[in-house]
Amino acid sequence: QERKSGIQIDGAGSSEHRYVIDGLDTTGIRTGVSGQEMPTDFVQEVQVKSSGYNAEFRATTGGVISAITKSGSNAWHGGLGYYLRNGFNGAPRPELRALPTDASRSETIVRPDDAFSRHEPVFELGGPILRNRLWFYLGAAPEIERRARTMTFRTNQQKATFEQNETDYNTIFNVTTQLSSSMRLKATVNRQSLHDVPGPTGNAGAFPTIEPDGTSTSNPTLFPSPIYLDTFDNFYVGSLDWVVKPKMFVNVSVGLYDYGTHGGGAGDALRHVFGTSNAQSASFNFPEIPDSLRFVSGYADLPSSSVTKFDDFTRHSVNADVAYYPSKWGQHSIKGGFQYERIGNSRLGGAQFPTITLNWGSPRNSLD
Repeated sequence: QERKSGIQIDGAGSSEHRYVIDGLDTTGIRTGVSGQEMPTDFVQEVQVKSSGYNAEFRATTGGVISAITKSGSNAWHGGLGYYLRNGFNGAPRPELRALPTDASRSETIVRPDDAFSRHEPVFELGGPILRNRLWFYLGAAPEIERRARTMTFRTNQQKATFEQNETDYNTIFNVTTQLSSSMRLKATVNRQSLHDVPGPTGNAGAFPTIEPDGTSTSNPTLFPSPIYLDTFDNFYVGSLDWVVKPKMFVNVSVGLYDYGTHGGGAGDALRHVFGTSNAQSASFNFPEIPDSLRFVSGYADLPSSSVTKFDDFTRHSVNADVAYYPSKWGQHSIKGGFQYERIGNSRLGGAQFPTITLNWGSPRNSLD
């Protein structure tokens, strides 16, 4: 597991924790890590339980990270913010690779950095709809990322610039109402979406490769990539808190966690990929191959035929619990509850057409 995937609690990795927002489990269904990228500007408080947590946080051997989003009140409050990240990321890192023209040799290279900037404006507003009875909170935090790469294709000496302009929309809205002096209801809607845009100034697909001298060994006919992948990450939750008596507390929550990807634009023909180079070298001596048919490793003649048409996850949940805190003969806590969870995954994806990988000069072992 990569370090960037999360945090460690009591020696457990991020896929062993549970992640909860406003009482709804938002743990990734496939990965086990946090599924929601909730902007911190929308969060009122965070609680981390490392051990000794209640049975309601089941199926975890690590910790429980629980966040509560901001809510409105009788006082109007709001804010505007702006975060910027640009090229101040240090010097490019060197990397070790096999020579594109001879896999039997290696080299250390430093590739030029892409032009990069990330803008994150933040807006939030909360206040009363009906004083002492009904309040709201609204937040919006788009993440606007701009990345550009300029290189010259070696095959035709064409210089080109490709962009990946990504805008990730994050919005949250909740309403809190005081149903009675002892009963409060909070409903939250959180929506996140990213729309892939194919084309020279879109964000779909990958960049052409770039060499230390600013050239590219990629096939120029494959760019810009026609493949796109839209993503969404939403949750809807309602939570009722009821103070039955000073020592008895009831909570009921109902929610839906819904996230996934939709894509398209895959190639529709037989594709050939060079697993190894067929360029003339000490380890590959076939002078009869025309220069027009020699390419480095990684070369492809057509766009990828693999795509995820859709990959949707859902988690429906209902939770109810009663807590009683008697104080006779000491302080005690008695808690009981009910949980229902239904998890679903609907997926269609894979290779739409075959891909043939050519491993030039590589020995082939018999299957006998």
